[in-house]
Amino acid sequence: MKIFGNMRLELKLGILVAVLLAMTIIVVVGMGVILNNKAQQDTRRNITQQTELHLRDVVDSAEKMIVAALENEKGTQEEKVEKINKLLQNVIFGADENYLFVYHKYTPVAYPYFRQSIIGEDLYNHQDSNGLYLIRELYKAAKNGGGFVHYEWPKKVGNTFVDTPKISYVKNVSGLEDVWIGTGVYVDKLEHMIVEVDNAFQEYLQVAVLLAIIFYILFAIPIVIWVVYTFVKSLKSLNVGLEQFFSFLRREIQSVEAIPLYSQDRLGQMAQSINKSVDEIQQNLQQDCAVIESVASVLREVESGSLCMRVDSKAHNEQINELIALFNSMLSTLQSYLGCDMNRIAATIKEYNQFNFCASIENAEGAFELSINHLGTEMSQMLKRSYNFAKQLESDSDTLSKSVTTLNEGAILQFQSLQESVTILQQMDESMHGVSNQSSEVISQMENIRGIVSVIHDIANQTNLLALNAAIEAARAGEHGRGFAVVADEVRSLAERTNKSLSEIESNISTLVQSVTEVIEVITLQADSMEKINTAMNNLESTNEDNVQTARTTEETASRVLNLANDIYEDLMKKKF
Repeated sequence: MKIFGNMRLELKLGILVAVLLAMTIIVVVGMGVILNNKAQQDTRRNITQQTELHLRDVVDSAEKMIVAALENEKGTQEEKVEKINKLLQNVIFGADENYLFVYHKYTPVAYPYFRQSIIGEDLYNHQDSNGLYLIRELYKAAKNGGGFVHYEWPKKVGNTFVDTPKISYVKNVSGLEDVWIGTGVYVDKLEHMIVEVDNAFQEYLQVAVLLAIIFYILFAIPIVIWVVYTFVKSLKSLNVGLEQFFSFLRREIQSVEAIPLYSQDRLGQMAQSINKSVDEIQQNLQQDCAVIESVASVLREVESGSLCMRVDSKAHNEQINELIALFNSMLSTLQSYLGCDMNRIAATIKEYNQFNFCASIENAEGAFELSINHLGTEMSQMLKRSYNFAKQLESDSDTLSKSVTTLNEGAILQFQSLQESVTILQQMDESMHGVSNQSSEVISQMENIRGIVSVIHDIANQTNLLALNAAIEAARAGEHGRGFAVVADEVRSLAERTNKSLSEIESNISTLVQSVTEVIEVITLQADSMEKINTAMNNLESTNEDNVQTARTTEETASRVLNLANDIYEDLMKKKF
């Protein structure tokens, strides 16, 4: 298809003519073949109908003749059948020596003289060369009131018999039971007749094809060549005119010449219509070009930043006019949204980029211009508030830093004081434990003294007993023992005073032990309290240490906040507001 598409028009038309010629020949030959087949079918059908009609007439005539011949016969059916055989032995008709035959059911009873040998045979199982039980079929057709049967039957050719297609018509013989008569003809000559008809038609078809070719060569081809030449010439003129018109559309040329084709045929009318259309299009294009130039001028203004210009001219093309209306509407919408002059917007934004928020757009109309002015005002107010916040933050940060420094110093002093207090409490706790231990030793020594006093008390009692015994002995001795009695009294008096002193000492020791015990209990309670106070002071020391660390962290944070406030202040001082 690609090769055919790249061919020249003349070659395509030549191929078209050749194809038409070939198609004509094919159609003629095809129609000839179709007509030939139909003629063969019609010939075969007509000859077959005529043959069947002839066979029916022969059988009907023979059956009537037999009935007439047997009308006055009084004999048996076998005798009548014998008479029929004698009547038909010499009945031969047609060029193929056709004959009549009579059967009783499946047994032949009458045949011509040259087929007498099969009379009396039972042909119930007789088949032709195609396997057809033809006697059964013939008997069935006769029983059904008469009919035709197609089969093959030996035909005498010289001194031999050859199986040949044959048509037979059979019917019952009136007045005889199960006796039927028939005849047949060979149809091989029918095929010869059809072949003769086909040969005659082939000759006619060849002559028709030859005449068609001669007609194409002498008349059709020259006419086609002349038509093709005229058509191609007109097409070339149209092609040149259209190429100029397309060049004009591509702005390669400034004008288009009219197509020099003035014939009254379709191509001429097409050329005149194209010329008229080209003139109108050329005028319309010039008008549209003027509009496009106006649009380009407005676009250049828009490119320079101005949105106030509009396109006022009209084009011939309604779509261009609609586009211009949309373009003007777009400019109006942009102006209402942005403003009239984009350069003022760009200059203001540039000032904002340089942190000068004092700039604004004068006579702002567009929503974007108003938004920019509002943005500048808000930014200026925000920076002023930020400036005030920064100053306040700087002052508060400085105060916070000083307060945190004082708090840190106080926390450190408090930490040191707590450390000293914890040390003193630890010493007091140790002293209390020492006093408690010494008091326990004093009680132990008191108990020892009490034991010694008890021993002395026992000695004084013994001494008193001894003094009593000495006084008794001195009394017995009389005058001799009077001095010893005085001594004994003195010893007894001393022992009594000793016992009395020991009783007082023992009482004082008991009181002292009780007092020391109470002191030990108090000291124990004080020691427990001191231990709790020491634990609380340790916890307070740990908490105070955390407070000192927190104070230091807070001091560092306050310092960073102060530095941040200074940075904010310095950054704000770089901006204009």
